[in-house]
Amino acid sequence: MNTEATHDQNEAQTTGVRLRNAREQLGLSQQAVAERLCLKVSTVRDIEEDKAPSDLASTFLRGYIRSYARLVHVPEEELLPGLEKQAPLRAAKVAPMQSFSLGKRRKKRDGWLMSFTWLVLFVVVGLTGAWWWQNHKAQQEEITTMADQSTAELNADKDSGQSVP
Repeated sequence: MNTEATHDQNEAQTTGVRLRNAREQLGLSQQAVAERLCLKVSTVRDIEEDKAPSDLASTFLRGYIRSYARLVHVPEEELLPGLEKQAPLRAAKVAPMQSFSLGKRRKKRDGWLMSFTWLVLFVVVGLTGAWWWQNHKAQQEEITTMADQSTAELNADKDSGQSVP
């Protein structure tokens, strides 16, 4: 009978209350439990107050409670069903997927680096065109000069050839 009464009383207590009572029976402070479990004191306090931090995944919370139960010698099997009743699993919020390429394309188009790259490309193409035009012009002048010289030499040979018969 006494065992059944204790069992009913344990079911009435929440997970946090049972862990706190077991901790106090062992004479441990929240700080000592936090140090042994490598947790923050606020996390231990939240577990004992049956608060589930919103930034903490339920998987981690279950693991922390299991570790805490082992530390204070409370059977895990007794705590976990009560935990499921207190805090049902929260559905994970799934954000819609965003294509990586869309963001990258936008960054490329809008970036100052892209503008600078285009500027450098235009300058290089412009300088290459100017260099080619100067070389082309110089070759044309050289060809014209050589043609004039050969014409002058032919005329000179013609003039000198006619006077010496």
